[in-house]
This record gives sequence, C-alpha cells and structure tokens, in this order.
Amino acid sequence: MTHLAIALLTHNEATHVPKLFQDLRRQTVFDAHGPADRIDLFVVANGCTDSTLERSREWVARLKFPDFVRFHPVELEIASKTNAWNVFMHDLLPDGVDVVCLLDGDIRLPQADLIAGGIAALAAHAEAIIASDVSVNDYTGAARLNPMRLLNRVFQRPPGATKGMCGQFYCARAPHFRKIVLPVGLLSQDGYLGAMVATDALTRLPGPPGRIVNVPGGYHLHPAYVSLARMYRFQKRQAIGTALNRLIYQEMEKMPAGYDLRMAEIARRNRADPDWVRQLIAARARETRSFVPRSYVFRRFHAVRNAGFKAGLKWLVMPLAVLFDYVTAHYANAEIRSLSVGSVQANQGKFKIRQ
Repeated sequence: MTHLAIALLTHNEATHVPKLFQDLRRQTVFDAHGPADRIDLFVVANGCTDSTLERSREWVARLKFPDFVRFHPVELEIASKTNAWNVFMHDLLPDGVDVVCLLDGDIRLPQADLIAGGIAALAAHAEAIIASDVSVNDYTGAARLNPMRLLNRVFQRPPGATKGMCGQFYCARAPHFRKIVLPVGLLSQDGYLGAMVATDALTRLPGPPGRIVNVPGGYHLHPAYVSLARMYRFQKRQAIGTALNRLIYQEMEKMPAGYDLRMAEIARRNRADPDWVRQLIAARARETRSFVPRSYVFRRFHAVRNAGFKAGLKWLVMPLAVLFDYVTAHYANAEIRSLSVGSVQANQGKFKIRQ
C-alpha cells in the first residue's frame, strides 16, 4: 500500500476550492480499497487575502473524508508558489510518504481515477519519477466563437501527445522530490522540476526518457484564457519563466558537479540571499540584451514544420502566432532587464493570471 500526500498550492482560490474538493472526494484513491492506506491532505495557502483556507476547512468537514485521511491547513504569508513548494516539500511533508500529488487550486478533476492513475503509472514504470496528465482548457461560460477559444483549439495538443510534465497536476516519488530545491526567484516550477529529474541537476544528458511518464488518458480542466490580455500575460509569464530557467541552468553548471551538491548550493543561496537570482539577471543584463531565446519565438513553427499540409489551420494562423510570440518575448525581455522579476518580492502577483 502507498502513503500518499496531496498538496493544493493555493493563492486566492476561495471561489474554486469548493468544486475542487468535491472532485477530490470522488477520487477512487479515497475508497476503502484504493491504492493508498494513508493520505495526508494539505492546503498550502500562500499570501491569500480571501477565505481560501476557511472554505477549504468547511468543505473538508462537509465532505467527510475517510478516517485514514489527515487534513493539514497551512497559511503562509508570502504569495509565492515557489516558496510554498519548498516549504511543503522540506518542512511540511511527513516522514515515510511514498508519493506526493501536487495540484493547483483552480483546476477540476473530471476523471475519478486520475490520482490513482498517477500512482499506478509510477508503479508500472520503475524508472519513472513523475507521472503527469494533460491540461485541457475549460471554456465554461465562454462564447462558442470566442477568438481565443478557436486559436487555443488549433494549437492545443491532444491528451497523450506530449511526455512533458504539467505543473498544475502531477504525482511524483516523494523520496526523490525531497532532494529538489527550487531557487526562490523562479517564476514557474514545472520546467525546472522536469530538468532536474531528467538530468540529475544538469550532471548528465537527459534520460532515461521514462523518468517522466503520462497518466494514460489522464487530463484535468483548467480555466481557459478567453481574452487577449490574459493570454498575453500568460505567454509573457511563460517567456520570462523560460528565460529565468535558462539563466539558472547556466549558473548551476558552474557549481560543483553532483545532484546533492548542487541542490545544497541552491538551498544555501536561498538562505544567504533570497535576491540571488535577481542579482544574476543584473549581471547578465550588462552582457546581453536578450534573455528570451529565439527558439521561443519560433517554437510553434518548429512544432509543425514537418507536418506539411496535415497541420491545416495551424499554417493559416502561424504568421499571427509568431508575431504574437515576438511581441510577447520583446516585452518579457524588457521586464527581465528592468529587474522586476527574479525574487520572491518581485515575483509576487506575476504568477496569477486571473485576478
């Protein structure tokens, strides 16, 4: 049997957590004969100014989870998902946990066996460290002919089409994840986590490919970005996150080789100077004008260039998509150069798209 820890990393999700907890209660992992014999359920509310934690307590009590489930409501003052992840993994996670499942607070879980599927995927692949599903846009309440809805449908990958991880939902082997430390200046987490798992903290070439696996047919729903402004903010955050990861990877390669050594150095820098990633940006800004790689602007083109006419509508909207990504990358570069990202304080609010 499995000792499972589930963590909802939430920031001002009072309107979303009731539905998410109802989805969670329907998960087969909470059945008496499910794959877990002990479950620790955490809500890590970071920098919330609403009633996220109160609503979470209310719904956990209302839904009557089984006796083998222990509920842990936690409130952190700092509005940072990166900090919340570090605190959960290194300060809150109980001893003996086999698998961790991390979720964003605004998703929906329409498949009742999704978490059990994540545990099964890890059990079926001895080399797997992360089991992730696919994020599917939820257009509830959006107009059928909304332009962003049509564009998202053109470029969205179907379930099972990618082997990457999605930071909105994933299961992972807890003993391995306990070793990982996130740099406090990170704006997003999934790219860094995937790289650390695939390359042992950049000490080897990526592989084996089976370290990150898909939950077969698994997906969750995430509120879609149905306005150009929100899509722009999301894509700019993605561009900034890509650039910061690249900068941190370059710095890590200068550190002593070794997984544990590099994670220890990241932890030391986090304690000594929470602004250290921002200082890296300042130093690099004196050497280069561009932080976002050119490949980011042309990533959609490279993804379909070998598909020929099979890509269909993607080719028709490709010029607009590349132009949009160019503009996004330009302003992402400007924001990075202005040092308005790269520390916990600077990043606050920039990971949240819907306010």
